[in-house]
Amino acid sequence: MIVNPLLSKRSDVIQVTGEMHESHFYANGNKNSEKTKYFRIRNGKQVEVAIGTWTFWYENGQIKRQGNFRNGKKEGVWTSWDENGKVVSVRHYIKGELYVRKIDYSV
Repeated sequence: MIVNPLLSKRSDVIQVTGEMHESHFYANGNKNSEKTKYFRIRNGKQVEVAIGTWTFWYENGQIKRQGNFRNGKKEGVWTSWDENGKVVSVRHYIKGELYVRKIDYSV
């Protein structure tokens, strides 16, 4: 467990077979985010690459945003909600580029 006193957040980091799964928490104990990434060497430097499903929450515990990464780029459907659980937007990405904005309920 990692504690960042400046942000008052707790983080759990689990590293398995080259992939690193991170969970970050608000001071009240609710999850802030879950992410998976791996590291590779590019031009002699270690680079983080986002993979898999990434999920973010509001401090009240309501899911905020969720989507997938493939090789460091957004891929597939990304959904965003407001703090009350109402869908705000649904977007589809291909290789990191916005392909279709299916819903946009922004106020």
